[in-house]
Amino acid sequence: MRTPKRLYAQQRLIYQPELLTCPHCGDLLVLCNSLAWNKTVQTLDRVLSVASRPGRCPNETCAGARLRLLSAAAQRLALPGSVSKVEMAIFTPPVQRHSD
Repeated sequence: MRTPKRLYAQQRLIYQPELLTCPHCGDLLVLCNSLAWNKTVQTLDRVLSVASRPGRCPNETCAGARLRLLSAAAQRLALPGSVSKVEMAIFTPPVQRHSD
């Protein structure tokens, strides 16, 4: 039986939410001290360690105070809802259609 190949990340990326203010009250978001998730992503040319640091509304009376806002860019890179800790991301160029 072959031993599994270890994946060592060449680059560490920690994403923050793109929104700067709370969508409910407009108050500035505060970054949490912990990471929402941390994944190893393997692309065709490198191995990345991707993490998302969520933001939250500091206003406790706000309707969105319990929400943790994540980065959309991080979720595009490391597929959300995946079951494994290692993801394979393949980025293909858009197909150009020629009209005849």
